[in-house]
Amino acid sequence: MSRHEEKVNGSLQAHPRLVNLPVIADPRGNLTFIQNDSLSGFDIKAVGWHDRAGVERHSDYGAARMIIALNGSADIDVHSADGAGQHFHLETPATGLFIPERFTHGIENSSRDASFAVIKWTDRRTEKAPVVKTHVEAHRSASVNDCRIIDMSETAIDNESPSIPFEIARIYYIYHMPEYAERGGHSHFEEQRIMTAAAGSFDVKVFDGMEWRTFHLSSPDKALFVPPGIWRVVDNFARGSICLAMCNNIFSESDYVRSFKQFEHLSAHKENNLTTL
Repeated sequence: MSRHEEKVNGSLQAHPRLVNLPVIADPRGNLTFIQNDSLSGFDIKAVGWHDRAGVERHSDYGAARMIIALNGSADIDVHSADGAGQHFHLETPATGLFIPERFTHGIENSSRDASFAVIKWTDRRTEKAPVVKTHVEAHRSASVNDCRIIDMSETAIDNESPSIPFEIARIYYIYHMPEYAERGGHSHFEEQRIMTAAAGSFDVKVFDGMEWRTFHLSSPDKALFVPPGIWRVVDNFARGSICLAMCNNIFSESDYVRSFKQFEHLSAHKENNLTTL
């Protein structure tokens, strides 16, 4: 490990450095995630992205941030307020470049297929108690009509943005998927999620216990909002696709319903419940 590389866990230091991100290896595609407890003392403030055509120098002294090469590779030049510079190379989605506040960065020598995620961090504030439905409510009342396409063309989503109905607590992205892969196959008790195609395209099939709907995602300008209580399956991946998701909760296995039989049981009274509304 070089002097610029550190594990995600541990205290922040006021210098730019490469961070090894967690990777969950899977033959259906690798998954890497970042969440509010990934960097000690910091929470996610905003998520942005751009491709090779949008490369520029950022004068952003007020926000700590992490740059991830979701696809392709690039060189990153980082400069402090006094003009001192450092040079980094990004070429894998499993490594992020952490840049503290009071530093600028520029992206150079990017490969033709390069695309980047930029995660801004903020000092941890008093945690807000999320407003969620109970376990039973979510599955009994959720409808595929609650799933909707959200405009993401502003290229940066923060926790004050009217585009999303929750504060971002976790980000994950899936990559290196074979074209025949099928992801998802679960619902959530509480988690809300926004999914977008950071590269390539894929289908998201959603089911509320009564009706199926299919959404095709093919651009980072559009994202799909999926509320709790909805079963989802992600498939039909184009070659080189990257699925980027933002969620309102940090990971908790207890929030997942992975058994379709259990999902059907939780949604069993939906029809009677809807007729009484």
